[in-house]
Amino acid sequence: SGALIAVSASFSCYALRNGLIRAIHRTSEASVLLRGLGSDVADMRFCQGCELIAAVSKAGVVLAWRLSVEGDAVEAEVVLSHTPASPPSDPASPCLALFVSSELLLAHSSGSGLQLFRLGSAEQAEPCAVAAADGVSAVGFSEGRDALIVGCASGEAYTCEDVVASSGSGRLGLMGMPFQAHASAVALAAPCGRAMFVTGATGGCEFKVWSGGAGDDDGDDDEPSCVFVLSLEPPPPSIH
Repeated sequence: SGALIAVSASFSCYALRNGLIRAIHRTSEASVLLRGLGSDVADMRFCQGCELIAAVSKAGVVLAWRLSVEGDAVEAEVVLSHTPASPPSDPASPCLALFVSSELLLAHSSGSGLQLFRLGSAEQAEPCAVAAADGVSAVGFSEGRDALIVGCASGEAYTCEDVVASSGSGRLGLMGMPFQAHASAVALAAPCGRAMFVTGATGGCEFKVWSGGAGDDDGDDDEPSCVFVLSLEPPPPSIH
C-alpha cells in the first residue's frame, strides 16, 4: 500500500491514516499507537543507535517520541512537539525529518525552511537554528563532517556545514554554493565516508558519488566532483 515504515533494533513502526503511527516491540509484540500529528505522515525516522523516532506530517507538524518497554506495555514519551504557524506553502514539496544526533532533530517543510530542534520539549518547541531553503527534496547528514547534504527538486544540491556547531546560534550552518547534481529532482542525499556523498534522481534512475566540496579535509571550497555514475535502465513492459 506504500505505507511508511521505520525500524530500530527493538521496534518496528508503520504509518496509518490521519497521522497515526503503530509502534511494535518485536520481541514481546506489545504495541502502542503514536498520536498527535493530525494529518497523514510525510516522513518518519529512527535515531541511529537508540529508540527515538521522529515524524513530520504533510501539514508540517513535527513530533518525536522516546520508546521503551515497561512490563507488558510499550511506553511512548513525547520529547519534541512543534506545530508551524502556517501550513507548508507548497503542498507538493516533501516534508522531511532527520536526526542529527540523539539531542538534535532537523525538519523541513516549504515556507519554514530547514529547522533544527533540540529534543526535550513536549510543549510547542521553537527551532534553535533555521536556514531558508526552497525546493528541498532530500536531506542527509554526515556526522563525521558535521554537514548536511541537501538535494533540490531542480536537480541542484549543496552542503550545509557546521550544523551541530550552529545549534545555539539561531542560524543553521554555513551554506555551500549549489551545483547541478542531476537533470531531474534529487530523491536521495546520503553520506558515503567522511568526505564523500551519494545523490540519486528518479529521472533516469541515476546515482552519483561525489567527493570534496565545502568543508572537506583539504580546506578548499571547491565544487564537489563526481567520481562515479550508475544509471539503471527501467525494466521492459513485459516484466511485472
